[in-house]
Amino acid sequence: MISILRDPGPATRLGTGSGFISVENDDPTAERMARLFDRFGVPSRVVLPWNAYPWYINAAPNAAQSKAGALVLLELLELTPVIDVVLLQGRDAEKAWRRAVALEPRLKRRFSVHATIHPGRQALFHPDPAERQRRVSHQEHTFELTAGQLGGKAVGRSKA
Repeated sequence: MISILRDPGPATRLGTGSGFISVENDDPTAERMARLFDRFGVPSRVVLPWNAYPWYINAAPNAAQSKAGALVLLELLELTPVIDVVLLQGRDAEKAWRRAVALEPRLKRRFSVHATIHPGRQALFHPDPAERQRRVSHQEHTFELTAGQLGGKAVGRSKA
């Protein structure tokens, strides 16, 4: 499975954090993802973390960056033929995926794609508590579906 977010956060920068994209980074986004993967039994060994724009910018990618990210994503997917599940987390990840599919329409047939909100706290910034809960429920349901798509690769599911 490939899990796509927007861009690497500050915890991925050497000197600031681990230097890697990881659910073990010391930041709230990584922590939430780790909890969701654990809750739905998705072992980290079956997840390739990636970003719509895979270089640190700490901002939403502009059109040129989005295109560059989509081109690199296509190259990565060519190198990873065993990946068959895509988890898009956030609008920027969804935009990047649409751009990649526009460049390579065969992606639609190769992958099972699941989209949800970004795991960062900002995705829950909404004045209506019911809308925040709807977003959390959708996210949890998407992680559950994604785990189900992994079949035998995601073992030991627990819904704690």
